[in-house]
Amino acid sequence: MTGPNIMPTSTTPTTFAKALDAALLTGAALAALAVLGWAAADYAAISAGEAGSARLYEALALEPGTARDAALDAAQRQLSEALKRRRGDAQLWSRLAETRLQQATGAAVSDVSAPLVAASADAGAQVQRLGRANAADFARQAYALSLLPGKEGEAGEALAQSYTLEPLGTGLSERRLRAALLVWGRLPEPARSQAVAEACETLADPTADQVAALAFLRAPRPSPASCPLAGAR
Repeated sequence: MTGPNIMPTSTTPTTFAKALDAALLTGAALAALAVLGWAAADYAAISAGEAGSARLYEALALEPGTARDAALDAAQRQLSEALKRRRGDAQLWSRLAETRLQQATGAAVSDVSAPLVAASADAGAQVQRLGRANAADFARQAYALSLLPGKEGEAGEALAQSYTLEPLGTGLSERRLRAALLVWGRLPEPARSQAVAEACETLADPTADQVAALAFLRAPRPSPASCPLAGAR
């Protein structure tokens, strides 16, 4: 005799149904783990970016020396780590560009590091590609490019863009005037006139750092600049 033929009902799941349920549960668990892993990696990138930014600001408050160099090195490593995950973050690229330029020009050693200047310019170019560059970004880019051979034209364009966005930028004059001095022959109008105006404005401000302005105004150029200020030339 054969046993009774038991037909599956809604309360008698088949082996296939059990396997399907188990597969769905496993898939859901794996998806949840993937989401958690993604969130953890994103959080780690955000944390690295914040830590790198803090080390950069710490370095900017220090005098040149080993402590400043160490803070900049830590900032560079942490910002670079954050950008592996957050490549579309223009603010992180901007801070990395600043870190690299500070490493290149403000280290304990006096020599300017061309590779670090180039790394700063590369990071600055990323800010521009993302369409988030402001006057300070273009000023930094102009100064970095002005230190690299064969980049005078690009430096002049970046400097002109900085002046277009902010003709008289608080805190921008030193870099802009140093860049203008180096690429004067490739600097178009009205950026030339704006550079002269900024130098004169800087000299009129007793609280401003006037070293770059004086160097700019006293340099020989095809069209000598002058200010209605005693000692400007």
